Amino acid sequence: MAMIIPRVNPECDADVALAIGRIYRRIRRRSKTSTKIRLIRMHLDPALKRFERLVPRSLRTYLSWHYHGSLAEYTSRCGFDQAYKGQRLFTRIYVKLQRSLPDSYEPLYITLESVLTFLDYCCFSSLKPRNLVDTAISANRRLDYCRFCGAPAEYKAFLDGDHSFKEEDPEDKLRLSNWYCSKHKPWLSEGNSNSLYRRALRSKASFDMDVFRLRMAIGEPLRDPWRDNEDLIEIFLRKYIQEHEIDLEDYASIREHARALTDQSMTDQKKIVCALLYLGKNQSQISEHLGITRQAVSKIKKSIHPSYIYINNA
Repeated sequence: MAMIIPRVNPECDADVALAIGRIYRRIRRRSKTSTKIRLIRMHLDPALKRFERLVPRSLRTYLSWHYHGSLAEYTSRCGFDQAYKGQRLFTRIYVKLQRSLPDSYEPLYITLESVLTFLDYCCFSSLKPRNLVDTAISANRRLDYCRFCGAPAEYKAFLDGDHSFKEEDPEDKLRLSNWYCSKHKPWLSEGNSNSLYRRALRSKASFDMDVFRLRMAIGEPLRDPWRDNEDLIEIFLRKYIQEHEIDLEDYASIREHARALTDQSMTDQKKIVCALLYLGKNQSQISEHLGITRQAVSKIKKSIHPSYIYINNA
């Protein structure tokens, strides 16, 4: 099976994009950490130095490697996993504050996202072939969440001690998935196709967007003034996070809530309606903002689960 190499966004800084592309062509996800750091020092660090000189001084604090001298030095000190988490936090804060910052630099966000994707790609380290004790089961296979929710994939769940799969498999024909949980796997144990898988596959783009937005939503729910529909969606999600007391460091919980929002068909339009209702707007004001009739707004409101309609008591 061919190795999938991430694409570098064409709007990224040209030197940084060229350097990352060179490294992608020379490593694999499970290449040695020392090899990755050596290539970063050779190719990426000089490009990032040039990029830093173009970034306004006040914005350089959002470059996690800035105070360590170089990205190679930063990753060698704390590891790729912590480097990724640190840069993700800085990027999240920058996205939330960029409209209020006195300085701006257009390619900064895209370049930070490209560096983040690169660090995520490098988080894998080389592994020696190993099996679980007294079994022929490989312990090096992908251990991650289901593609469509926050539950662990079947293989990870099995390694974590959940052997309920075997109860329905007396003939020992079990095939555990690296990508899906038992609820969302494409085929059921009886050999029939899974309708939940097909439904989740159709809504995957919406689910991924909800996961991203929930991870980026920090702080108290916004109040007036808001600028655009993205602000309104963020108002709804911040209030949703507050009401459900979601821990933004708990990735599994975020994915479960994103799955719930997707299954409830909470489209962007419905999120905007909920946000405007939370801000105290009436149906006439909502219809004027969305460019639809009051009857359409009423119909949308009725289709929203009552638990998503928040009242602003402030």
